[in-house]
Order: sequence, then C-alpha cells, then structure tokens
Amino acid sequence: MTDPTTPSDKAAGETSSPTSSEGQANAGSSAPELGHHFEEFRKKLMTQISDLGHHVDGLQHLLTEAATQARSAIEKELSDLKSHHPEAFARLDGLRTSGDESLESLRRRLDTLAGDLEKAVGGFLNTLAEQAKKAAKHHADAADAGSPAPAQTGTEPSHPAADAPSADKPANS
Repeated sequence: MTDPTTPSDKAAGETSSPTSSEGQANAGSSAPELGHHFEEFRKKLMTQISDLGHHVDGLQHLLTEAATQARSAIEKELSDLKSHHPEAFARLDGLRTSGDESLESLRRRLDTLAGDLEKAVGGFLNTLAEQAKKAAKHHADAADAGSPAPAQTGTEPSHPAADAPSADKPANS
C-alpha cells in the first residue's frame, strides 16, 4: 500500500509558502497544479479502496469455504456417532419430541391464562370506573342539594362492586 498523505503534503508545501507578490503572479498557475495533485490523490485513494475491496472479497470467500468445511466435518462426525450409538440418538429424538410437545402445551396454557387474566382485569377496571362514576354523580347530587356528602360508615347498603365476582376466582370457572 502506498502512503495516501504524500500527494496532499506536496500540494500543501507548494501552495502554502508563496510571498504576496509571487502569490499574485502564480495564482493562476497554482490552481491547476493543485487540481492535478488532488486528482492524483483521488485516483490513488480509489485504487487503494478497490484493492481493499478485493481483499475483503477474498477473505469472505475463505470464510465461506471454512464454514462449509466445518459444517461437513461436523455432519460426518454426527453421522459416525449416530451409527455407533443408535439407541442414544433414538432416546435423544424421543426427548426432543417430548420437549416440543410440552412446550406447545405450555404455550397453549399460558395463552389461556393470559386471556383469563385480561378478562378479569378488564372486568375489575370496568367495575371500578362504574363505581367512580356513581360516586362522582352522588357527590354532584349532594353538592346540588347543598348538603355535604354523607360520611362513609360501615352501615351503608351493599355496592354493586361487592356483588361482582372476586378477582381471586377465575372468570370462567
């Protein structure tokens, strides 16, 4: 690889030190020269990027080959183990099948439980919202009548929330 800073250093060195009278005289000639150095630098940089791309492609190809070789070696080793220990692999397949069936059963039960929980929480929130509306209406009615709202005592009549199913019991039991 070449040093990418060389052309820019040359361009900077040639254009950074002219005196004021030389600068005015060479102003017309240094701009094309600077453009020429910039173009050389750009071409070198593009070549280096292209070379780097080729190296990356080569490494990617080598990695793909290595992965393919490793996969075939593992598959060969696995087939050798299967031929030497068929009873262990039969048991392993049985365990895998049993595990898959158990996971599916668990997934169905969790879905059912989530649905039941969602229904119970939704019912609780609806009951709570109804009670809040009733309490707000009761306080508004009491305020319209000009009397303070009655104090909460233990002798008040039963509320609909007390008649609602308990959150401890499943909704579809």
